[in-house]
Amino acid sequence: MRIKDAMSTDVATLQATDSLAKAREVMETKRIRQIPVVDGEGRVVGIISKRDIYAASVSNLTEHYERSKNLLEGRLEVAQIMTKEVETVEADEPLAAAAIKLQEMRIGALPVIENGKLVGIISSSDFLGIAVMLLER
Repeated sequence: MRIKDAMSTDVATLQATDSLAKAREVMETKRIRQIPVVDGEGRVVGIISKRDIYAASVSNLTEHYERSKNLLEGRLEVAQIMTKEVETVEADEPLAAAAIKLQEMRIGALPVIENGKLVGIISSSDFLGIAVMLLER
């Protein structure tokens, strides 16, 4: 089985200049934890996760938390906190290669590329779905 057979192709993306507020909104709306950041050509230039946003956010113990959070997230750009050195996989690679990378690197998702451009994403949730399918056989 190849990565392209199991990856999600409906990938939410962000631009480096988008705000953290937009990143949080997309994550909440689409119920996802990682979003690839792409340039105008569709090349992956970074990835941002919920964990990145939480690390950059104000403590919820802070007085006026919501106001402070909204102000900070509205001012910070994705480029300021995204991971810039992104591990990717090719769509034609064996599925096991992606599973091994996710496990070894302890990350939740890998952008999938073809000819240098983003075509999908494969996540630990995708592998959980595969495991359930195999266990039900």
